[in-house]
Amino acid sequence: IRSFRRALGLSLPAAQRAQAHTDLGLALIRTGQPDPAGEQFRLALDANPNHQPALINRAVFLYRRGDFSEALTLARHALRQNPADTQLQG
Repeated sequence: IRSFRRALGLSLPAAQRAQAHTDLGLALIRTGQPDPAGEQFRLALDANPNHQPALINRAVFLYRRGDFSEALTLARHALRQNPADTQLQG
């Protein structure tokens, strides 16, 4: 977590910033911190609105929070980007 936070303190290009926020979010999930993780996925999408891992992880986070409408919107956006993704089709 410290390493990802340190990386985010650097001046990263948008794609790398989105990945760092996503990786930090996943690390936070693993340590039992879902709310800060959800915020990291949102920040990843601020950096790159088409970042597939952030779209999927933010959608799952919102679904688990009961925000089904926004979760569905993000999942559909992810599916439009990658229609062959069988996980998103189900």
